Amino acid sequence: MFSRLRVNLEYKLLALICAVALHFYVVSQTHPTRSRTLALSLDTKNIPADMLLDSSSTIPVNVTVEGSSDDIDRVSRDNISAYVDLKGAHAGTNSNLSVQIDRGHAGPVVVTDVEPARAAIVLSTKSQRSLLITPTYPGTPPVGYSYRPPVIFPERVSISGSREAVDSVAQLIVSPTSSAMTNAVDGSFPVVAFDAAGHAVPDITVTPPSVHVSIGTNKVPATKAVLVSPTIIGETAYPYKVVAIQTSPESVKLSGLPSILSTVSTVGTEAIDVTGASTTFVKKVKIMSPSGTTLDVPTIVHVTVIIAPMAVTAGGASTSKVPVVSSDPLPPNH
Repeated sequence: MFSRLRVNLEYKLLALICAVALHFYVVSQTHPTRSRTLALSLDTKNIPADMLLDSSSTIPVNVTVEGSSDDIDRVSRDNISAYVDLKGAHAGTNSNLSVQIDRGHAGPVVVTDVEPARAAIVLSTKSQRSLLITPTYPGTPPVGYSYRPPVIFPERVSISGSREAVDSVAQLIVSPTSSAMTNAVDGSFPVVAFDAAGHAVPDITVTPPSVHVSIGTNKVPATKAVLVSPTIIGETAYPYKVVAIQTSPESVKLSGLPSILSTVSTVGTEAIDVTGASTTFVKKVKIMSPSGTTLDVPTIVHVTVIIAPMAVTAGGASTSKVPVVSSDPLPPNH
């Protein structure tokens, strides 16, 4: 049997080689091999608990993989990663760390090149401290309301980061937003770290990152300036007539709820009787504030009632000139 196998052995071996070569040729044509380079960001693993990764340690890594067209098409940055193992690393620069590749679910592809193959990673010692939170008010309260003192929970939070970043934090501020109607505040809002110059400090971890803030409002009286409109009663002596009325002051300030003040534009006075009057006179009268309002000082107004004779025409009709009312205040002796 073996003697038969040795017959034309060289031809048989040549046929076998040709068959194997043909197989690989067919495979290469139906499943061609391709390569692809992925741009990855270098990840880190096993950072010591008391260390922080310096932000300047972000390093791009180019990873070249090879495989069939189908396998290469399935490879992405989501299923392959580059990393360095920082177990046992120290504060400062850790040089000459080997860049390793985690193929994850990348399939049967081969990593043919990693650039750079080694990296330097900078670590800093983690620092931590706690600070009280400073709240801000959400703008100016609506007319007729004032803010109550804010209630914050928790009042103090912890910040951590590099020693330099933590030491630069001057205050922690929470800036709540309010409801549209009364500007009252009730909700959770993020805490932001600021330095002494008022700039936000990056790379700071706040624990907890948000706090609950409650700021209530109280109704307070609003104020409004309104004109004084004296109340005149009676009839002057004939042929005299009231031609002008002056008040000092011309306006006063009312306090009250906005809904009431919005309907008020003038205030009256105690009645001033001009019955039988024939000359100009000055009288001090009390201002009458509308219901639901409070009158700020002064509560007394000087009213000058200017009286002049009517011009009588030949037919017996009377006329009078339209007065120009001065707004100058009265002299002190009035």
